[in-house]
Amino acid sequence: TGAVSGRATLQARGSDGQALLDTLRGNVALDVREGSISGLLDAQLGLSPGRMVRRMVTGDAPIALRCAHAGLELQNGRARVASLVVASERTRTTGRGSIDLDRRTLDLTLTPTAVGGGGLLDLERSIRLTGPLAKPEKALVDRVPIQAAGC
Repeated sequence: TGAVSGRATLQARGSDGQALLDTLRGNVALDVREGSISGLLDAQLGLSPGRMVRRMVTGDAPIALRCAHAGLELQNGRARVASLVVASERTRTTGRGSIDLDRRTLDLTLTPTAVGGGGLLDLERSIRLTGPLAKPEKALVDRVPIQAAGC
């Protein structure tokens, strides 16, 4: 949760929705400041099995979301994720990839980093999301270092 602010510079031309989508280009930036995130979701994003089990046993509670930022570059109906950061008090997750707006699919890699050091069971991997936006496939892959602007 949190207040979202953003800015967009978009251009498109055409006589119907498909033509507009096919020619869409520009930039979108979204930011969330001083929000909260589910502690369980944060543990899942952080690939922290110890924190996941603790949240399942003791109950989930929100934790502070320091910030979240997404920067997208759009060209011909595709969005390149130029910058993606989700930073909580425990985890900083960065991402990169692409979204095909016409097919409504994505190919996104997320790499978490524990804030203040990780737990003994934390996985040093990245998360890859591919397929339909509504229900992408998830896989753990070799860790991909991702530098992202924002936050």
